Amino acid sequence: MIKLKKLIIEGGNVKFANSFMNNKYIEPTLKKVLAQVGWKKLKYDIVGNTTKPYSGDIDLAIDSKHFLELTKFNGETIWDDSTKYLNKKNLKYFQIFKGMRQISIIAPLIDNKGKHINAVIDREGTVNNNEKGYVQVDFMIGNLDWMKNVMKSPDQSNYKMVYKQLFFADILGNLIFKTKDPEIKKKLQIDLRQGLQLVDFTEKNGKKNKIKIKVVSGDVNKLTRFLFGGKYTYSDSDSFEKVYKLFKSNDFKFPQLRNAIINTYKNTMARLKLPLPKEIK
Repeated sequence: MIKLKKLIIEGGNVKFANSFMNNKYIEPTLKKVLAQVGWKKLKYDIVGNTTKPYSGDIDLAIDSKHFLELTKFNGETIWDDSTKYLNKKNLKYFQIFKGMRQISIIAPLIDNKGKHINAVIDREGTVNNNEKGYVQVDFMIGNLDWMKNVMKSPDQSNYKMVYKQLFFADILGNLIFKTKDPEIKKKLQIDLRQGLQLVDFTEKNGKKNKIKIKVVSGDVNKLTRFLFGGKYTYSDSDSFEKVYKLFKSNDFKFPQLRNAIINTYKNTMARLKLPLPKEIK
């Protein structure tokens, strides 16, 4: 399971990447690295924000079933199989993030003529003429339909997608459900790779001990409908502003928890050292 806040803190960054991604060269760069690893037939969706001229890396959402069929890896030993396979390839560097269900590969930055070009050292496009560019390509293995929606940057928003993701996480984190066993409670949580999960947990001294985790849906629309009603789809909540507007509306199904959710979100923003959205100040 991917813990959303831990993922944001740790970032999944690997060494040897010395360049931002010039987004006009995504296609030739991917063509090169996929040829290097022997995955030319890999099907993927590029997620994250590629509308701006430069990105920090390339994020690829990949369906786990398709990945296993392509590679012939065993589902239960997928990460060990991936490590053994990639060790045989002529790569500058790669790293497996097992808990994040992610393979990160350092790839040469390639232009449209197939040339390995120099590193881009900032988002303004400044080039370091003394170093060839190497960028990070993240292969994120999971539920493709879920990832390409949950991890898509909003087209029109004043905030990065992490603001929306964290707000959803803090809403769900405040929804606690009782079970027949007074010692065991249930909650929902978001796994960025696989979907909406139902968690059975016990709690002692303010600490939750998760005893069972099950994916209950990979349909992002069900997340929105659960919180705000059946007339909505995920497109109605695909930015922080949209989620917050629904959260403040009469359609939010848990209005009694608004204050607790806002306080949780404020603490999350402070802990992650992210500026609080102006809507909440």
